[in-house]
Amino acid sequence: MSVRGNILVADDDAAIRTVLNQALSRVGHEVRVTSNASTLWRWVAAGEGDLVITDVVMPDENAFDMLPRIKKA
Repeated sequence: MSVRGNILVADDDAAIRTVLNQALSRVGHEVRVTSNASTLWRWVAAGEGDLVITDVVMPDENAFDMLPRIKKA
């Protein structure tokens, strides 16, 4: 039995978002992608993801600043 998850992907590079979306979807995961940290944060705050994959440096916020908030959510 394999476990499938809801994965949230945030990256400002469209090619990275596409590759991750295709690869993760292909193995059965539900994937949501965004190009900005604010959308990612709304999803995390709503409890919508099992796993977050994010670029370290995003135009509106970096992952190091987001990490403490993600841990609390």
